[in-house]
Amino acid sequence: MDTSMKRRHLSLGLLGAVAAPHLARAQSQTLALKLDWSLYGTHCVFYAGIARGLYKAEGLDLSISEGNSSGNVVRLVAAGTDPLAFIDLGTMAIGASNGMPVRGVFGIHQKNPMVMISAAASPVRSPKEMEGRVVAMAPSESTAQMFPALLGRNGVEASKISVLNPAIGAKNALLMQGRADVVTGVTYFALPLFARNNFATSHFAYADFGVSALESGIVVNRVWAEQNEDRIRRFLAGTAKAFAAARQDPAGAIDAALTLRTDRARDRDLLLHQLRLSLELTASPADPSAPFGVMAERDWQAMITTMTETNMIRQALPLEQYFTNAYAPR
Repeated sequence: MDTSMKRRHLSLGLLGAVAAPHLARAQSQTLALKLDWSLYGTHCVFYAGIARGLYKAEGLDLSISEGNSSGNVVRLVAAGTDPLAFIDLGTMAIGASNGMPVRGVFGIHQKNPMVMISAAASPVRSPKEMEGRVVAMAPSESTAQMFPALLGRNGVEASKISVLNPAIGAKNALLMQGRADVVTGVTYFALPLFARNNFATSHFAYADFGVSALESGIVVNRVWAEQNEDRIRRFLAGTAKAFAAARQDPAGAIDAALTLRTDRARDRDLLLHQLRLSLELTASPADPSAPFGVMAERDWQAMITTMTETNMIRQALPLEQYFTNAYAPR
C-alpha cells in the first residue's frame, strides 16, 4: 500500500472513530415513563418534550403511560415493571423505608401542594376542625399517604374523624354532593377541577400545619438505574429543557402536548390552569437557587423527620438511600 493510500485509510479510520458516538446517539434508545395518574397539567410538559423533539435530541424514543395513584405506581417501579416513573416522593420514601428498591432522582414539585378542601359555604380551616366531620380520600393517593402526619403533627385523634375511601377519582363528587365535609387534594390538580365545576371551595395547607414534604418527582428502580445511568441522565436533560420551555410559554407547552393527546383537547383550559399552578412549586424551599430538579438534603431531612415522628416510618434510612442528584443536569 502506498503512502497516500495509507493516509486515506488512516483518515477514514479516524473519521469513523469520531462519528461512531454520533451515529449511536442518532439511533434512539427506547424509554418508558409511567405517570402517577391520568393526564393533568404537569404531565403535559413530558408530552411537549416528545412533540418538540427534546427527548429525540438526547437519543431517546420516549413513550408515556398513565398510572392510577402514586401508591400503586411505586409498586410497579419496585417490581421493575415500570422502572421509571413520575410519582409522589413522600410515597416513594415510605416504600423505600419498607424495603422497596426505589430512589428519587429529580425533584419537580419541591414545595408541598397538599391541601384539605372543603365547601366555601361550610369551611374547615384547620386539622382540629376535622374532628366530627366526614373526610374522603383514596388510600393510595399521595395526600392520603401523608394524612397521618397531618393528624399526628396537630394532636388530632383519628378515631374522631369519619373517613370514606371512595374509588379513585370519586371523592370530589362526594364533596360537591354534600356527602363529605372535607377531601384531600393538591392545589394544582384539584382546585382547577372545582373551579371548572363552579364549586366554591375553602382549603388549608398541610405545610401550614407542620407537614414538610416534597411532592412529585422522577423515581427509579435502583437495580435498573445501575444499568441505565446514561439513559437516565439523557432523560433528565430532555426533561429539564421541556420544563424550561414550559416556564417561558405554558400555553405553548399545552398546545404541543395536545398534538399527541388529541383526546384531551377539550380540556385545554383546565390543563393550562393546572400547569400554571404546578410551575409555582418547582423551587426547593431550602435552596431556591438550586438548578431545576436538584433536591436539597434539608428538604429531605425535614420530610423524613416528619414521617418518623408521626410513625409513618418506623426506621429512617440514610438520606442517600432516598434520593440522589447524581443524574440531574447542572
